[in-house]
Amino acid sequence: MKEVTTQDQTTHESASLSRRKFLNYAGVIAGAGLLIASCKKDDVQPTADDDTINLGSNDTGLLNYAYLLQQLEAAFYIQVLKTPYSGMTKTEEGIFTQIRDHEIVHRELLKNYLGTNGIPPTIENDWSSIDFSLKSSVMAKAKFFEEVSVAGLNGICRLVIAEEHLVTLAKMSVVDARHSAVINDLITPGTFAEKTDDNGFEVSQDPQSSIDITKKFFKKNITGINLPKY
Repeated sequence: MKEVTTQDQTTHESASLSRRKFLNYAGVIAGAGLLIASCKKDDVQPTADDDTINLGSNDTGLLNYAYLLQQLEAAFYIQVLKTPYSGMTKTEEGIFTQIRDHEIVHRELLKNYLGTNGIPPTIENDWSSIDFSLKSSVMAKAKFFEEVSVAGLNGICRLVIAEEHLVTLAKMSVVDARHSAVINDLITPGTFAEKTDDNGFEVSQDPQSSIDITKKFFKKNITGINLPKY
């Protein structure tokens, strides 16, 4: 067994502190100045029936799509902390708590802004593919959700019309990018931003692609058939 030296302990504590500080900066962004202008009046209103939730069209639809991603992330981290995996450290618990709180801020902001134009605020999730008792399963899905959210929000920014929406979505993307960096660093110290393009930039993803790879985590069907496309 390797002997834990004072230097090892100091390095570990410094890394934990750095992650916390990194997330604290994200928290400032998450809670500051996220005000968005009204959507276009001619937007198609989102609809929901027993089987399918339609996100809508134009900027309203894109904001509903962002709302869907933030609902998913918030629900995931709430479940992670409700049923912590065996051996979860205080550092990990603290990081998950901060990320959960950031995602709830985003979720509630979009919920309050969209109002009657929004999709249902509590879409039941399907967690059958996640073993919350295993650290490896939770970390893998945390990494997946953060990378999908960053790519999805970046993709939206290419499609929105109103400048105010672009600013808000870009701020959310920055926060989720920090989450992604911290999760990557927890899995493999020193990696931080891992999913980038050939130029070293964060990737972007069109809304339908993100819907396709996340829809299995919802118990209702999700459609973005009316959303803008590239």
